[in-house]
Amino acid sequence: SIRLGAEKRINTAKIDFFVIHDSQEGYDFAKLNGVDGIIAIGHFSKEEITNLHAITPHIVFVNSDPDSSLYDSLLFDGESAVKQVSEHLASLGHKDVGFIGVQPIHPKKAIDFDEHRDTLVEKYFKAHNMYHAKHMYQGGKTYKDGYEIMKTIIDSDIMPTAFFIGNDSMAIGALTALYQSGIRVPEHLSIVGYNDITNAEYSQPPLTTVKVHTELMGEKAFELVYDRIKGRDIPLKLISPTQLIIRGTTSTANGKSN
Repeated sequence: SIRLGAEKRINTAKIDFFVIHDSQEGYDFAKLNGVDGIIAIGHFSKEEITNLHAITPHIVFVNSDPDSSLYDSLLFDGESAVKQVSEHLASLGHKDVGFIGVQPIHPKKAIDFDEHRDTLVEKYFKAHNMYHAKHMYQGGKTYKDGYEIMKTIIDSDIMPTAFFIGNDSMAIGALTALYQSGIRVPEHLSIVGYNDITNAEYSQPPLTTVKVHTELMGEKAFELVYDRIKGRDIPLKLISPTQLIIRGTTSTANGKSN
């Protein structure tokens, strides 16, 4: 959706563009020769950043900030997101909360270690006295991953009263596993997702989740790189806010944690 937001603005401006993807062999940087600007979405290794810079210094990094003295960057406020989720669950009386994190596709490229969501979860869960290491899990990223991880948790018979799950696809998979096991959401367990994908509003129950304005981030990424191409020298960093969307998967703690 970040890419689609950028493409919408690029098409409106009638500018030629193309997309290259990462692969097992890495990026084919030769395809970028001659471009005026680059929108780089995700995390990149130092070597990859050097290769990008050799093509053009007009780069905006989206969802990472490798060097704010050289490059534009566009981030979403991940810390505020975790803080909002923590405060919401604490306000409902939850003191035993679990977390299922998204497994990084390329963990060695995750430069922004200080902003890693696992670290933020530990920080804010501890601030509200609801952090328990036994309920912290590293996941995958898909519906199937969420389903299988939640089935394993259910079988372990060690359940908190709520889970914060690193993306909506995994959260919806977890909802299916809980439904099949007769565990009612939110009566028995509260669930909070992340991203507010289209399906989140139509899950059963509708998913409480963190909304990230991804399409807007893509639009702004184009505006930043276009501005650099036109001559702006000073790099900018923009922080996009997040919003907790409260729907039907969270309620007060039932006090039946194990």
